[in-house]
Amino acid sequence: MLWMLTIDDLKLAEDLDQLVTLLPRLTPRGGLSLVAASTLATLERRGPSRVTELAEAQSVTQPAMTGLVAR
Repeated sequence: MLWMLTIDDLKLAEDLDQLVTLLPRLTPRGGLSLVAASTLATLERRGPSRVTELAEAQSVTQPAMTGLVAR
């Protein structure tokens, strides 16, 4: 299948690339990481969840999520 990209598609891709680059710089040092903040938001929306469910929702490994929860 051949994809036809529009100017809007290219602009969106450029904007997303800039956002991905900028987000880590906006995270305060010593504050929550983006994954930690996103995990808290997930818990707020879904309520209590298993570590494996949280890991899947954040696209991280179960050991990584276990470490995050332990902090």
